Order: sequence, then C-alpha cells, then structure tokens
Amino acid sequence: MRRELFDILRYWMELGVDGFRFDVINFIVKDAEFRSNPYRFHRALPRRYEQQDHLYDRTRPESHTYLKEMRRVLDEYPEKMSVGEIFPNEGIIDHDAVAAYLGDGTDELHLGFDFSLNYARFRASDFARALKDQYASIPRDGWPVHVLSNHDQSRAMSRLAGGDFRKMKLLLTMLLTQRGTPFLYYGDEIGMKDGWVMRCRMKDPVGIRYWPFHRGRDPARTPMQWSGGPGAGFTTGDPWLPIPADVRQAIVASQTGRPDSILEHTRHLISLRTRFRALSHGGWEILPSSKRLLAYRRSGDENEKSVLVILNFSRRPGRFETAGLSGRVGIISDSRRSAGETRIVDVSGSIRLEPLQALVLVL
Repeated sequence: MRRELFDILRYWMELGVDGFRFDVINFIVKDAEFRSNPYRFHRALPRRYEQQDHLYDRTRPESHTYLKEMRRVLDEYPEKMSVGEIFPNEGIIDHDAVAAYLGDGTDELHLGFDFSLNYARFRASDFARALKDQYASIPRDGWPVHVLSNHDQSRAMSRLAGGDFRKMKLLLTMLLTQRGTPFLYYGDEIGMKDGWVMRCRMKDPVGIRYWPFHRGRDPARTPMQWSGGPGAGFTTGDPWLPIPADVRQAIVASQTGRPDSILEHTRHLISLRTRFRALSHGGWEILPSSKRLLAYRRSGDENEKSVLVILNFSRRPGRFETAGLSGRVGIISDSRRSAGETRIVDVSGSIRLEPLQALVLVL
C-alpha cells in the first residue's frame, strides 16, 4: 500500500504539482493488533469520536517511520514540499507533538500546522505564550507555520476579531510578520465573517448528524466574496452554501485600491516580507512590554536592517519603552493609516500606540 501511495505522489509531482497538504497526518497508522480505543464519557459532544480515548488510532510511533519513507520520495523531486495537519486533542495544543512530525527538520514533513493562534484569546499575553512555545519546540533545521483560520474553525474575523476591522488588521500584521510560513485562509484578507447557514442548507456531515450539539463547519466555508452582485461574483448559479446577506464591506471589489482596507493592508504586509529579508528569513526575539502589547524584533544579518513589530491588543492607548533606542526610525506599516504609507519619526525613549494599533518599524 505504501509503494502504491508513493507512486501516486510521484505521478502528481511529475505532472508539476508543487507539493501536498496531508490531512490529519497523525492518523495515518492504526494499531497493528486492531485494538479498540477505551470508552470515556464526554458530556458536551455526543460524537462517537469524542467518546473515546484515542490510544490506538492516533499519533502512533510507526507513523514517523513511514513519514521518513515519504520524505525520501519527495526529496527525489527538488523544490517540492509537504505540509501536514497534526490534529489537536480537543483544542489542547501540544507544540512538541506538532514539531515531532518535522523530525529533525529535514527528514519528515517540511511544514506542520500549529493551531495555537487559532485557540488563543485576543490577548497579547496569549499570543506571546503561543508564539514563544511554538518557536521553542521547532527543531534546529525545522521551519514554523502560522495560521489564524481554516476550514474546520470559525473564521478569525468572527472568532478573534469580533467583526472589528481594526482587530483583523492587527491580527494580520502579527501573522505576516512572524518567522516562518504564514497561511492565509481565503477571505481573511478581506475580513470575511462566518456565514449564517440554516439547518436545511447544511452540507457538513458533522453538523447534519450532530446538530445542535455541533453546528457544523459550514459557516467558515461560504463562497469567496468577490463583489456585491449576484452570487458575490463567485458564481452565476446557486452556490453549495448561501452567500451571506450583508457582504458590502467584505468584498474584494470595494477594497481593491482603497488604501485603508484590510485587503490593501494585507498586500502591503506581503510586499514587506519580500522587501525586507529580516521578515522572511530573520530571527525572532520577543521584547519586554506592558501586558497590553506584544513586541518583537525580526533581526537580519550584519548588513541587513532589523524590523521591530509592536501590537496593541487593548482598546486603551499603550506605550512601548524603546530601551535605549533613539533617533529617527522608519514606520513602514501602520494599521491605522493607509497601506504603503511610510514615514520617519523621532524616537526618544518610548513609542505611543493608539488602541488596537499595529506598527512595523525599520531600525
């Protein structure tokens, strides 16, 4: 079976695909003796999956042996990649378990999804802890992954930002200035919220079977909102899930070319990753700050500029003490100003941030 699977991988790579996303990769091996998982009672969720202790069908040690075989196949084709979903245990993030599927960083998955940002609360301290723990778990030759939303979770705009465009800009600034590979879930770049899907329109088997205990994942899977016209510019027919009734703000057409939009803010941040090597390849160092703020430095090589990122997760103003930094610095991204608008400011001991403001500075 493994030989057949590896031949399928080769077939697609020879056709030119760039890589593969492996679903729940830590489930690929089951117990050799076919033992049943022990029963346990779960009050909140009636699914049979939740009524088990998953000892024999998840995260089996043999899976690492088989992934090493798969990695050797992928390495036959230069510049191909693999990213795996390591399914968490009921929202409990185990950074080491995710990192384990990278092996030594060169011999298992190229990338592994770490969902700690998804499960964090909208607090500087929560995000700081999640990021520090993730970076500490990555093997020396490994590479981190960062994500705010996916097809199994409520969208970041609804779950973390509460529909607030300022919060979403802040979150995207954090996501796109990390060390590692950021993944954008479609619609995050325009601030799409969860859709409202009536039970009669549900498509997700989990929601259909276990409603109302589990309302399904359909709200995060509604069609991409390109325009305000029929079908949101996604289709001229009847889409598999309903278009949200109010899409006036979160559409590509109305945000394109508008400097204060989430879309242009996202595009600008992506351009900064290509412009400043410190953002794409540099190190990551968290800096002391008040509990309202998350601050970190992305450092480059000797001859490269470092980048300072300061994020205010509070609805109150904050002040970042610059610890000896003085003189003139360049602000290359400010979530409260137009995307692409840069300016030079004088820094003398501290930098003031407005509520929910994100600043990216070149040092």
